[in-house]
Amino acid sequence: GTRVHGKIGDCRRLDVHGILEADVVADLLVVREGGGIKGTVQSDNAKIHGVFEGTLVVHDHLEIESTGNVTGDVSY
Repeated sequence: GTRVHGKIGDCRRLDVHGILEADVVADLLVVREGGGIKGTVQSDNAKIHGVFEGTLVVHDHLEIESTGNVTGDVSY
């Protein structure tokens, strides 16, 4: 039930279990099942088990699991 709004920069690992509305720069982004993120994300690696909405730029490895739902612009 946690909701966070804002900007997160230069993060090594961001593990999202709640709802995050933010612009993010991270080495690894993990959106857990039941979690969601809305915003602009730049990441070396991303694993999406939950919901992502916005702009996603992944430089190395992107995994969208069967429970994942991605809406928006994706650059891989």
